Amino acid sequence: MSDIREVKSQAETLIMIGLSAKDTITATLRSLIEGWKNSGEKSMKGIVEELQGKRWTDEGKFMLHAKNENTGLSEVSVSNNELKEFQKLCKEYGVDFHFQKRPANIEDLFARKQAGEKLSSHQESVVNAFTVYDDKGAPYLKTDSALITFKERDLASMERVLDKMEEKTFGIQQRIIKAKKIAEERRTKKTQTKDKSKVKVKESVKGK
Repeated sequence: MSDIREVKSQAETLIMIGLSAKDTITATLRSLIEGWKNSGEKSMKGIVEELQGKRWTDEGKFMLHAKNENTGLSEVSVSNNELKEFQKLCKEYGVDFHFQKRPANIEDLFARKQAGEKLSSHQESVVNAFTVYDDKGAPYLKTDSALITFKERDLASMERVLDKMEEKTFGIQQRIIKAKKIAEERRTKKTQTKDKSKVKVKESVKGK
């Protein structure tokens, strides 16, 4: 095997998927997993394109090894509850991923880049991650509130992570349903008690 082929065989294929403000990590990645399982002849590249994602080898590795520095960026607030559980399970199942929130000032950074201004390497990397191109090759910003990048080889493990996420979510939903049922039963019982009290009062008045 030549050196070039050897390098190619070792290159990691990465997948980047965007989350909208109303989407959850679980729902977004479940769509990807289901598309992958039911793809047949369809390539993973086609699947991520349908989900407005990206797929590449090697050149996007910085996404998985990005530093925590956030110089010159102000991030949009994103709920951390699901992310914390996702991080915990990914660590448990050995899934490497990178989560990138959308900077609140990304429009300004994008405009500065288009005007030819020099950005820091980190700022440019983030702007590039949220930039896509139209049919004419003109760049514009994606509206995603966050991006998740992970290795394609971890798709099977990612499915196990999602199974656990959904299992926990279902358990929480079941507890909520049970709590609502108990509350409704209590309200019904209270109403019935009141009705019985009214009946007794009427009967008492008639007896007099």
